Amino acid sequence: MLIKTAGWLIVVYSIATIILLVLFKLLLKDWRKAALPAFSLMAFNFFFGSIYDLLKKNFHDAFITKLSFILALTLILLVILFIYLKRTDRKLLRTTHYLNLLFILLIVLDAGALLAKSFKGKKQPVADLSKTFTECDTCARPDIYLIITDEYAGNTELKELFAFDNSAFENELKTRGFHIINNSVSNYNATVYSMASILNMDHISHLNRPSLVNHKDMLLCRGLIQNNNLAGFLKKNGYTIYNYSFFDMGGKTKAVNNLYFSSNKLLLTGQTFIRRMIRNAGARFASKEKIDAIKKNDLYNDIRVDSLTRQVVLQKNSSPKFVYTHLNMPHPPYFYDSSGREISTSDLTDESAMKKNGYIEYLHYTNRKLLSLVDFIKKNSVSPPVILLLGDHGFRQLPAGTDQKYYFMNLNSVYFPNGNYTGFYDGLSTVNQFRIILNTLFAQKLSLVKDSTSFLKE
Repeated sequence: MLIKTAGWLIVVYSIATIILLVLFKLLLKDWRKAALPAFSLMAFNFFFGSIYDLLKKNFHDAFITKLSFILALTLILLVILFIYLKRTDRKLLRTTHYLNLLFILLIVLDAGALLAKSFKGKKQPVADLSKTFTECDTCARPDIYLIITDEYAGNTELKELFAFDNSAFENELKTRGFHIINNSVSNYNATVYSMASILNMDHISHLNRPSLVNHKDMLLCRGLIQNNNLAGFLKKNGYTIYNYSFFDMGGKTKAVNNLYFSSNKLLLTGQTFIRRMIRNAGARFASKEKIDAIKKNDLYNDIRVDSLTRQVVLQKNSSPKFVYTHLNMPHPPYFYDSSGREISTSDLTDESAMKKNGYIEYLHYTNRKLLSLVDFIKKNSVSPPVILLLGDHGFRQLPAGTDQKYYFMNLNSVYFPNGNYTGFYDGLSTVNQFRIILNTLFAQKLSLVKDSTSFLKE
C-alpha cells in the first residue's frame, strides 16, 4: 500500500514539475533557464518542513522562524532568480550539470542502499508462528472478544500514583466470572507497538530506532498488525474476523480513523510546504464547530465502535467470531466526569491530559461503559464467549523523572466460560496473552517468551 501511494505521488509531482517547467519556459524562452526556478520551487516544497523544524529547534521563536519572514524571503529570492535568468545571456551549463549530477548521485545512493538491503535479506521483526500451530479437531471454538481499553492503568499504578483503589471495578468483573491478572504489564508504552506485539505474540525486533517512537517503526508495526500471527491462526480455524479499531487488521479495514495515526499519504507528504500550509490554514480558519468535531473525534469513534460491537453480538453466524474492539478510553481527552456529565470542548486541552483527577473521573465513566458492554456480550451471545478486557499500556501523562515501570502497568482481565485460568500468572506481560489463550483453548504448545518491557520516548 505504501509503495502504491509513493508511486501515485511520483506521478503527481512529476506532472506538477512539468507544468512549472512549461510555465517558466513561456516566460523565460529557454528550457534550461526554466528548469532552475521549477527545480527551486519543487525543492522548497519538499524540504520546507525539515528546514522549518530545524530553524524552530535552534532559534525557537526568533524572527527567522516566523512563517511570514520565511515566505517573504523565499519570494524575494525567487524574484531575484527570475530577474537574473531573464537578463543573463549565460547558458548556465555548469549549474544545470551540477544539479543533474547531484540528482543522479542521490538516485544511485538510494538504489545502492536498497540493493544492499535486498542482498542482506529481509529480517523478520516477529517470529512466524504458523509452522508451530497444530490442529485440534475436538477443541471448542467460542466467540472471542478482544476489548482494548486504551491507556487503562493497572491497580498498582492507580494506588501508588493516584491514591485511587480500583478494586470495586475489579470485584464487579470477578462477580461476572472474570479473572484479574495482578501486576500485568504491557511490553511497550505506545499503542501501535503494543498491539503489534499482542497480536503477533512476540517481541518486535529490528526496529529502526528501538528507544524512540518514529514513523518508520510505526509503519512497520502497522504492517505487523495488518498481517499478524493470531489472525492467521484464527482464520485457519474457521473464525470470521471483525475489526472495530483504528488499524487495518487481519485483512479487515479499520472501522474508524484516529487522527494520531496518519494515512500513508500524510506520512509521505507531511514535511512538504503544501501539506504544512494546509494544516496551518486549517488551524487558523476552521470554524468552531469543525474544531469541536476534531476534538471529539475519539469520542465519536468510541460511540461507533461500541455500537458496532453490540451489533455483531446479535449477529447469528455459522462460523465463530473474533471481534477486535479498540476503545480510546480512559485515554485523554477526558470527555466525561464520573457522573457522566460531558466536559466542555474548551477544557479538552493538552494540559488537561496531565490532570490526574480528570483521568480518575473519566475512569469511573469508562468502568460503567465497560461493564455495560461486557454484560451485553454475555447476555446476548448464542454460546458463552471468551472476553478479554485489556489495557494496551498504562497511564503515560507523567512528569519527567517518574519511574518508567508505571508506563507499562495495565488492566488485564480474562473471562473463560470454563473458568480454567491455570495458565495465567501474576506479572504476565501482554506478549504472552494469546500464547496462553491458544494453549488453553486450542491445545497449542507455544512456549512463553520473556516478560520484558521496552520504554519508548515520544
